[in-house]
Amino acid sequence: MKLWHRAQATLAFALLSSALASRPVWQQLSRPAPMPRAVASGYAQVNRVRLYYAVYGHGQPVLLHGGLGNRDYWGN
Repeated sequence: MKLWHRAQATLAFALLSSALASRPVWQQLSRPAPMPRAVASGYAQVNRVRLYYAVYGHGQPVLLHGGLGNRDYWGN
């Protein structure tokens, strides 16, 4: 009987592991922290492109280029 329970546990672990592994990594990440309230935000025309910008905090400016991400990933 113990062998049967061990086999069931092993099968359950294998199924769960394969289900998690089949999801892309980005779907397994936790949700990002919320962004703080922007001091200023708006749109700027840059080479015929309407570009959104936001200013957070104070000090020297830092440009954060998200690539394939979005602003939510800069919350912390």
